[in-house]
Amino acid sequence: MRQGSFRIGPVELKYNSIIHGWYWLAALAAVGFAVMLILFVAKTYAEYRAGYVHVPKTLLISLTVLLMFWTPLFSNMDTAFQGVNTWHSFQYLALTWYANKLREQKTGNRIGFLHWFGQVSKMAAQEARVAGSGLASYLQHLGVGIINGLRKIDRNSGWTAFYMVCMAMLPISGLLIIGAKTLWPNLHAGMPGADEAYSYMGILSILLVHYVHDALLFTDSKAIVE
Repeated sequence: MRQGSFRIGPVELKYNSIIHGWYWLAALAAVGFAVMLILFVAKTYAEYRAGYVHVPKTLLISLTVLLMFWTPLFSNMDTAFQGVNTWHSFQYLALTWYANKLREQKTGNRIGFLHWFGQVSKMAAQEARVAGSGLASYLQHLGVGIINGLRKIDRNSGWTAFYMVCMAMLPISGLLIIGAKTLWPNLHAGMPGADEAYSYMGILSILLVHYVHDALLFTDSKAIVE
């Protein structure tokens, strides 16, 4: 921004004309980042000395800091920040899965689709036992083997099925984009950025899901277990 070259796709942001030349702002951001980094390292070292450092959390934060620090160096900032959104959303999916796992443990009520692999594995195994020879039987046995392999990775926790359901939203998003371009082919009358408008309509509709996660997990954390 202070170089006046920050764009989202073909669109030049108005911030450029305001912040252009504010080198002190970049220096201030660098100092702020350095202070927070030093405090984080000191905090982690103190936790390590005391014997209660949370290794997964520390690794996640460290990797995120590393990725976010280098992201603005990409020439196409639009694509780069969509990568940030993807990274951010995957963490929310993990958080939501874990919250549902806690809900299962507290209420004793199983959430059906989280254990889809176990149900399908039993049905497929029964069909495979009564199936004859040939290609159909081979494919059934292959399917049972793949599902059982995923179950071993999953350890019946439901995270693989959960992520597959979430990833199924991506092709649905693609169909929404194609449908929107077909129904409204010139919605923005050729204005800059119009070629990306439909893509954002589909992609950001998926990202909106994590705002629902915000509402459930952070404003009323007890709701998801009750």
